[in-house]
Amino acid sequence: MKKFNLLVLALIFSLFFTACGNSHTELVEDNLDFEQLIDDGYIENIDTLLENMNDKNIIILGEHHGVSENFDIVLDIINSIETKKLNLVVEYSPAYAFMLNNYLKTRDDDLLYKVFENSKGTFIHTKESIKLYQNIKKISDSNKDIEIIGIDQDFVIENIILALETLNDERFLSDIENINSAKDIDSLIKSLESFVNKTKDLDSDKKMNEDVIKIAQGVEALLKNPKGDKNRDFAMYELFKRFVDPKIKTLCLLGGSHVLNLNNPNSEHNFKDLVSKDEQFKDKLLIGLIFYFDSKYMNADGSIMDLNSMFSKDSLIIKKALEKDEQFVFFDMRKIPLTMNGENIYGLIDYSIVLKNGTATEVLK
Repeated sequence: MKKFNLLVLALIFSLFFTACGNSHTELVEDNLDFEQLIDDGYIENIDTLLENMNDKNIIILGEHHGVSENFDIVLDIINSIETKKLNLVVEYSPAYAFMLNNYLKTRDDDLLYKVFENSKGTFIHTKESIKLYQNIKKISDSNKDIEIIGIDQDFVIENIILALETLNDERFLSDIENINSAKDIDSLIKSLESFVNKTKDLDSDKKMNEDVIKIAQGVEALLKNPKGDKNRDFAMYELFKRFVDPKIKTLCLLGGSHVLNLNNPNSEHNFKDLVSKDEQFKDKLLIGLIFYFDSKYMNADGSIMDLNSMFSKDSLIIKKALEKDEQFVFFDMRKIPLTMNGENIYGLIDYSIVLKNGTATEVLK
């Protein structure tokens, strides 16, 4: 089965570099009051940010994968959101989400390690991934009911099998056997299609069918995009619509290009723009992006790369961030007019976090 995973991963490898990139933003500094605007936009801490925007139920945060401190920011936000029920939307498949929710309920550490050990060759095959969900488990046990929601297509066949084994539903034992015994790509696809088709007639209102239907939807997205060469944003948006209740506080973590397309900042085809136009979500969104300065990240192949995203060291936002002792510096971007690659991006994001001296994640061993 590993040979099929490697083929799929090789075809989609480039898609995981979906974050803030290394181009620089051109600041609109012909405004004589621009330095004052930067000062006005500075936010003291994450608590102040959330207090100022407390009417928004859905927080979207774009990151560059492979940076260790991203996980610290996520935990800070989770801890700071005042709610008893929190949805955590992640750029994983529903199969991953099912297993992570199982871990939160059972503290099955073996399952947690298997999920990320099976993810070799991706950005999430890291020690930080394990630690994040161990910490989320502690938070969930103490003061928040946290549910993980996966909205991306499946990539790793072994985790589809692991999810079905964890589900332990006798109706799908033959599907596990068929997927496991597939001898080539064609037979693998047929076995996955057979599993998806078997779920089509299930009553979605019955609790016993809820998890397997979600798992099948992630598999179906893979079958529609087996080479990973199609835009995933619309498929992610479709699953987001199905799974996310806008009345529940939600933190949504995505690669930065799903939030702001560097090559076309005013594109209408990325995830953020699709959600922003949806009537049930558009007034409930708080959209942000992490900008990186003098940082490093781990690529999906395990190599370590430099990362300076969007702002040069001479920009006023970076200068303001460097004045502060904190590693994470927050800005209200609704007060700071910017252009990027000659195009106005003012109003496309609500807040930003400047992360200084970020370090690369470590491969899980």
